[in-house]
Amino acid sequence: MKKLVLPLLLLCLACKATTKENTPSLSDVLENYYQESLALYRLPASYQGDTRYDDTLPNYLSPEFQNKEKAFYNSYLEQIKML
Repeated sequence: MKKLVLPLLLLCLACKATTKENTPSLSDVLENYYQESLALYRLPASYQGDTRYDDTLPNYLSPEFQNKEKAFYNSYLEQIKML
């Protein structure tokens, strides 16, 4: 029985270590959220001095934009739950 416990314990620790390495840190999640929100909401990005999105303005009332917005928030909700 003792010979079986040690390999199982090592296997559990290895599984936890690999899942920890694959999950992004909170600062990475927040930075990605900020950058993607600038791309999604282009007017506030322009107000903040980011000129990458000055040439386009999305239709905030379109179903496509609303679906993209919902997917954006759901994605980050799931990422925060995994932390």
